[in-house]
Amino acid sequence: MYIPTRTIALFILILSDLTALSVFAAAQGQSAEQLYNEANGAYDRGDVSRAISLYERVVKLQPDSVPA
Repeated sequence: MYIPTRTIALFILILSDLTALSVFAAAQGQSAEQLYNEANGAYDRGDVSRAISLYERVVKLQPDSVPA
């Protein structure tokens, strides 16, 4: 099975970004609950792109989070 080099490079880039986000959130001392609440606030203010970004961080910290 041939996997193009671009696909592998993209996968590695995405994986490193996910890891960096998890480390960043932990370094900021933000819990998944805090991020979730911040995401809800962003959504309520109409800042949908920020809300999505925050929800993605919550899911990375707690993959089994039903609300996120």
